[in-house]
Amino acid sequence: MHNFEQVKDVIHYGKETHAGLQHLYSTINTCDQHVRVGMLLDFLSQHEHQREQGLAAFEQGGDAHILDTWMQYAPNIDIGRQIDGTPIHAGMSVDDVIGLVINFNNSLMELYREAAMETDIPSARAVFDNLRCMEGKEKMKIVRDAMMLQDM
Repeated sequence: MHNFEQVKDVIHYGKETHAGLQHLYSTINTCDQHVRVGMLLDFLSQHEHQREQGLAAFEQGGDAHILDTWMQYAPNIDIGRQIDGTPIHAGMSVDDVIGLVINFNNSLMELYREAAMETDIPSARAVFDNLRCMEGKEKMKIVRDAMMLQDM
C-alpha cells in the first residue's frame, strides 16, 4: 500500500503504475503469444511508456502550488499489488489482454476519483479529474484499437 501525502505523491504513483504496466505487458509478451496478442502487447508497452513520460513531464513542470498541496486522506487503491498478482501465461487471447487493460484503467480512474475527493483545492481537484477523464478516454481507445486488431 502506498502512503500519499501530497498531490505530487499521487502523480508519482501514477507514473510508477504506468512503468509497472509497461513492464507487465513486456513480460507477458515474452511468453509464447499469438502474433496479434504480441502486436497488442507491443502497442500497450509503448502506450504505457508514453503515459509514464507524460506524468513525469507534469511532475517536473507542473505548478508547484498544486503539486505541493496536502491531502487530508489518501486514496485507498493498491494497483501495484494488482500488477504483481496478474497471472502471466502463454497463449493469452486478445480478450484476456483487453480484460487486463480495462481492470487497470478502472483502478487508475478510481485512484484519481478518490484523490479528487480528498482535496479541497479546486485546481488540484481539476488535475485529478482531468487524469481520470484521460484514463477513461484511453481505455475506450485501447479497447477499440484492440477490437480492430482482433478483427484483422
